[in-house]
Amino acid sequence: LKWDAPVPDATRAAVAGVLAELVLLPALCQAISARLAVPRLAAAIVKVVQELQAGAGKKATKKPSRLVFTPEAEALLCNACVCLKFLVAANNMNAYRVAACGCLPVLVQLGEESKRTHLRRSAQAIVSQVCCLSEVQDLVKGAQVPDELLVQAPMKLTDAETRQLAIEFPTRTLQPLEELIAKTRM
Repeated sequence: LKWDAPVPDATRAAVAGVLAELVLLPALCQAISARLAVPRLAAAIVKVVQELQAGAGKKATKKPSRLVFTPEAEALLCNACVCLKFLVAANNMNAYRVAACGCLPVLVQLGEESKRTHLRRSAQAIVSQVCCLSEVQDLVKGAQVPDELLVQAPMKLTDAETRQLAIEFPTRTLQPLEELIAKTRM
């Protein structure tokens, strides 16, 4: 997923497809997660959607109601989202990584506007899993997640997860939303 030179979407889609198959095996899922594939997959998803929006911005047509991708870009998005869906379900740190990498607004958009049902459902599954964490509720609100994907009582990361993520994201505050609200009321 990390390339030294530009790589076509078809190649990136094939690699994401292989990862999507490998992530189904618990030992390999843990290894893929440990090698921080989530930020790279998230970046690939964001890049494809941003390229589509930049291309659509150049044309003087009205905005389509659904996102329309090239077959290669759609394959990349589908495979990356399937892989992310399993990685996010595997542990909470991956859910946090998706939100902290800035992928949440793009996943919300894919979940609402994609023409392909499989892609739409995978994006919605990722978003709903990310919404379960109290530490990312500020990002969830900023991404304008639909109400049906929100949870009433989000869970907190463990101390070990918080320590690890503080190393990966030193500029992000890892506090549950309740604690942040309580501090602002003092």
